[in-house]
Amino acid sequence: MNYKEFHNAIKNKPFTDLSLKELAFVHLNCHRDWLRVKGGTLCSNLSLVIREIRHAKFQTYSRSFLPVAAAFTVLDQIGFCYSRSDIPVFSNSNASPIRKSLYYFGGLGDNDRDTKALYAIRNSFLHTSSLLSTAIRSNQPSYNFVFDRKLSSLIQHPQSGRDGDFITLKPEMATIAIVLL
Repeated sequence: MNYKEFHNAIKNKPFTDLSLKELAFVHLNCHRDWLRVKGGTLCSNLSLVIREIRHAKFQTYSRSFLPVAAAFTVLDQIGFCYSRSDIPVFSNSNASPIRKSLYYFGGLGDNDRDTKALYAIRNSFLHTSSLLSTAIRSNQPSYNFVFDRKLSSLIQHPQSGRDGDFITLKPEMATIAIVLL
């Protein structure tokens, strides 16, 4: 069913009669940010965020930071709202929605190296606006991230990881991440 057919099917339904599947369809497919139903309007900011990503990635001063940060917002929203019933439940129910999104819809393990690295990029971007991530706990890795648009994999881990000390930081300790945007 396309969006127009869907809208025609639900426009005369009261909000309280919409199923979770119908609400999810609006959330994931509402390209105008809103959809009128009987007695109200449904809003989803997901399409707005995706439009902002597409716009910012071609701008000289925003093409590096903003699209990546906004992509993590999308992952956060998807991981908070959705899961899959055809794979095992994520091992930690209190985990970040980003980790859950990567597990359920990104094909990554619930605690693998790529998941940890991607979550660290997100934290570095949003908490310190940098590509350096210094572990707070001893069981967490530290990172020196570098973006490469031509990388053939999502993440390329270094042979020798960063130990968190700025004095011993070397280029070969970089974790390289592809920028798909």
